[in-house]
Amino acid sequence: MLMSRAHSQTALNSLIPIVAALFMGGCSSSPNNHPEPSSSSTQKSVLRVWQTETDSRAKDVLQNMERAFEAKYPQVDLQIESVGWSSLADKISSAVRNDSPPDLAHLEPFMVYELVKDNLLLPITDVVADLEKQNGPIYSGVRDLQKYADNYYGIAYAVGTTAYAYRKDIQQKLGLSVPKTWKEYVAFVRAMHQESGGKLPALLPGGDPFFIDQLFAELVANNGGKLFDVSKRPPEPLMESQPVVETLQFFQDIAPYVDSGWRTQPYLDQFDKLATGKAGNVLVTYARAFRAIEANQKNLPPGVSPTPDYFALMPQPSGPSFGKGGGRAPIATIDCEPFVIFRKAEGRRSSQNNLSNADLAKIFLKDFFYNRTYYLDFVKSVPIHLTPIFPALAQSPDYQQAPPIRNWAQWAKLTDEVLAASDRTRPILMPDTSEGGRQLPFLMELQARRLLTNAVVAVVADRQNPKQVAATLQESVRRLVRAHYQ
Repeated sequence: MLMSRAHSQTALNSLIPIVAALFMGGCSSSPNNHPEPSSSSTQKSVLRVWQTETDSRAKDVLQNMERAFEAKYPQVDLQIESVGWSSLADKISSAVRNDSPPDLAHLEPFMVYELVKDNLLLPITDVVADLEKQNGPIYSGVRDLQKYADNYYGIAYAVGTTAYAYRKDIQQKLGLSVPKTWKEYVAFVRAMHQESGGKLPALLPGGDPFFIDQLFAELVANNGGKLFDVSKRPPEPLMESQPVVETLQFFQDIAPYVDSGWRTQPYLDQFDKLATGKAGNVLVTYARAFRAIEANQKNLPPGVSPTPDYFALMPQPSGPSFGKGGGRAPIATIDCEPFVIFRKAEGRRSSQNNLSNADLAKIFLKDFFYNRTYYLDFVKSVPIHLTPIFPALAQSPDYQQAPPIRNWAQWAKLTDEVLAASDRTRPILMPDTSEGGRQLPFLMELQARRLLTNAVVAVVADRQNPKQVAATLQESVRRLVRAHYQ
């Protein structure tokens, strides 16, 4: 990721009133200078697409798709807008409340069910079937994330996974083994911190709370836990469970070796610090971080090169409750924003063959975005992180020949290993991917309120007792959940 995903605390103001707002008369004005698309035959109709990829190379490919689409459908004005992760939930929520959602948009997986439940999204089962017919199966850990009641409501635009980044040359110089458990990892970061006189701390992206929430859920998954018991109604928070309390204890254990400015540390700036010799370990790393490391080539420490020989990735270490079942592999967070089509698009008609915007959105996905030529150009703009959702394409010579895949082979190999195993990935904020775990209508509000991040601040910055913090967190989350089931 290149930008902050931290949502403001007031991002959603709860999504409970969305349905009422959507269908209220007199709420048709559109926010943010985006007028409702016109259906007049004398004007071009507008097809609005919101997407979250901000890499300039990827956006150039999207512009090529836009030009090609408009050449084929000259009566349609295709407007592809790049929305920063930090404003996505806020922007979507505002647009829906004002009865003017986009036609086609990226969401986070944890956002989808709330909108499906409220009947705001169209199923795109036919699109998924057509894409798999053309390109082969989609990665099993991705395909069914937005499947509800035998229908698909979203399709990932690409796939990225997390790992822990570290200075491999320092690790080898100190004779350290790559840690596999939390206990070993604490000793690992302690050694780098102490041997460098505090100059190589571990980094936490506290300036972007979205990533702290994400790390919290990932740690719980790697400690054999879940955030909610979905067998109960309403779902019962598990914030006082042993896996969650141990997660809070882990945060407190690494606190002495974390950079003192972590609470204002932006996500992307972590990799500038790692590259320039100001950090030894980064706990939240997506593979696109190699771009930041390469961009700092002139500022690297003497004798250091922008390669995995110096900047390596390790799988997530596991917590004390993770291995009790035996034979379990580390779990990574999967970054795979799905495209969704809003139901509102059905009622917007184009003068182009009288197609609805929903029809045009499906055409854009099938014939343009996932067209092999365009899609290859797109995923090769940030290879490894933007891994194709189709394994056959991801392993094809056309994709594998991208120079960063050769230059960062260790990173690419770890990503491939994780994606090849259906049980080694979890979506952001979703350590439980069972049917019930994917049907939690309050995850957007949970993230917006920063309850998990606040708990981390309490144990890391304020040194509060993890069990007491867990008890407070339990009550806060329970109140949030029950408000959604009243």
